[in-house]
Amino acid sequence: MSTNKVFEKLVVPNADQNTFRNSIKVIKDGEYEVEQLNDGKKILIKKPGYKGKNDFQVKTFDPVSDEEKSFTHEELFNDIREKFKKDNDNAKKCIEGLHKVCKGQEPGTVIQQLNIKTSVGLPVDTLLKNYKWIWGQEDCNYPKGKGRWLSMDCLLKEFNTDKK
Repeated sequence: MSTNKVFEKLVVPNADQNTFRNSIKVIKDGEYEVEQLNDGKKILIKKPGYKGKNDFQVKTFDPVSDEEKSFTHEELFNDIREKFKKDNDNAKKCIEGLHKVCKGQEPGTVIQQLNIKTSVGLPVDTLLKNYKWIWGQEDCNYPKGKGRWLSMDCLLKEFNTDKK
C-alpha cells in the first residue's frame, strides 16, 4: 500500500543550539517534511506539540505503509547499544557523529565525513536525523536548561566517550 500524502517541505539547516532553536520557533503551526531518509521514509515535524507554543512532534513517516513512528530516547539508546554489540568501532563513529550533529553539523555531511555504516538496527541516517530534530525540540522546550545536551551528555557518559 502506498500513500499519496504530501507534506510541505521545510529546510532548516542544523546549527548551534540557540540559532537552531530560534529558526524553529518561527515555524508556523502545521505538519512539515524536514528530512528525506535513504530508505524512502521521511522525518516530519508537527506544530504545535503538547508542551507549549514552541513544542512540536518529531515523527518518521513511511509513505509505503502510511505509518508514522515517534522514537523515544529509550528506543534510540537501545538501538545504539545493539550497534555496540555488533560493531564497536562503527558504533563509536556513530556516537562521534551524534556529537557533531549536536554541535550543529548536518547529519548527512557527518555520516559521509566519518564514513559511518549501518551495522544493525536503525539506519544511521534515521538515527542522526531524528536526533537533529529531537534536540531542536528539547531546545525549544527547555530554553533555560540544557536542552539537547541533557540527552547528548547521557549518550557520552553511557558509551564512555569524551566530548571533543
